[in-house]
Amino acid sequence: MNSTNHQHASGGFNRPPTVYLDAIARRDSRFDGLFVYGVKTTGVFCRPSCPSRLAKPENTLVFSEPEAAVRAGFRACLRCAPDAARGASPDVELVAKACELMHGTVAYPKVIDDIALRCNVSHSALIQTFRRVLSITPSRYVHSIKHESLRAALRSGEPITTAVYGAGFGSPSRVYEGAHKTLGMTPANYRQGGAGARIEVGAAPCAFGYVLAARTSLGVCAVHLGDSREALLSGLRSEFSAADVVESDDALSPTLEAVLRALDGKPIEGLSLDIQGTAFQQRVWEALQTIPYGETLTYKQIASAIGSSRAARAVARACAANHLAIVVPCHRAVPTDGGSGGYRWGSFRKA
Repeated sequence: MNSTNHQHASGGFNRPPTVYLDAIARRDSRFDGLFVYGVKTTGVFCRPSCPSRLAKPENTLVFSEPEAAVRAGFRACLRCAPDAARGASPDVELVAKACELMHGTVAYPKVIDDIALRCNVSHSALIQTFRRVLSITPSRYVHSIKHESLRAALRSGEPITTAVYGAGFGSPSRVYEGAHKTLGMTPANYRQGGAGARIEVGAAPCAFGYVLAARTSLGVCAVHLGDSREALLSGLRSEFSAADVVESDDALSPTLEAVLRALDGKPIEGLSLDIQGTAFQQRVWEALQTIPYGETLTYKQIASAIGSSRAARAVARACAANHLAIVVPCHRAVPTDGGSGGYRWGSFRKA
């Protein structure tokens, strides 16, 4: 296995590049042998394709080899036997190396040409390999890194100009042009909520029991369906146990009204969203929002639509990880073999 420049003393990545987190989310067996990942909450390390329950990204450490995971105090998973993983394919190794380099060079004006040169391949070969392995272009991957870096810098309180240039953008104006799509609001408003751990929440009765909406200063972070207001509030407080959850039906009224209108078939407009997920999950959630009202697509069709035709199961897991019921319409994704499939807020509601 290849070593990297992004590891700390224990052999794990301080912040695993998105390509590794997405490989884990897809349970992509092509990455077996390239790395293993340890789960802090269980003390177990696995290969990327392990069928075990997915851990949160913040609880995931990536290691270049099983021995490094063992030295860090993790024990091998009995289900996937990560210490016996075979070597990864040359294509996967190339993409992984390129992604690691991109995380350190996003400020370069011609980053793709630079990365291709450092990987000893042509510009076109790098693009073709990226599409074959990740179903996206290198430019889109760099774009996601820039926005990930920008969000992190703004959350930490860095000045807007410093955050923009530090993330590799050529000018603040380019960021402001697409701010509502990528941040949910302007960088200035986003930065003001950087230190926030406050979540305002409201609930209202609806045709499916009760709907709950929650919002940070960055935008709507959760829309849940359930049988009672109390159960929904309890579930949210449990899920966000470290946050300051404040009940505020009046403040959430516009959001709740928008969701209730959506239940009647009207489009949702004007909501700023605070969506957290891996690059793969974001692609799935974006695809879900393009499915017309009253129509459905299978998990396989959605996987094909985002260029990952073999990732139907990963699409289903991304749907299950969606916190924004109705707003991100995961209820419109169904199994290929018929039926409505699973739904975190109850299969009868999905049907």
